[in-house]
Amino acid sequence: MADTHSSRIFRSGDATTLYVTIPADVVSDSQFPFDADQPVTVTIDGDHLLVSKSDEGGDEATRE
Repeated sequence: MADTHSSRIFRSGDATTLYVTIPADVVSDSQFPFDADQPVTVTIDGDHLLVSKSDEGGDEATRE
């Protein structure tokens, strides 16, 4: 069963990059699949933002 928590998106200074915070309750869950500084792939799917493990460590955008 999915565990849902509120979070927020914020900007740091004048940067164009936005950051999504992940609540501690989610990170400490035994099913949380990520480690700090791990490369991830971010995908926009309609009104959903999907984050998945990435085999690549690059910053390059890919389009299908």
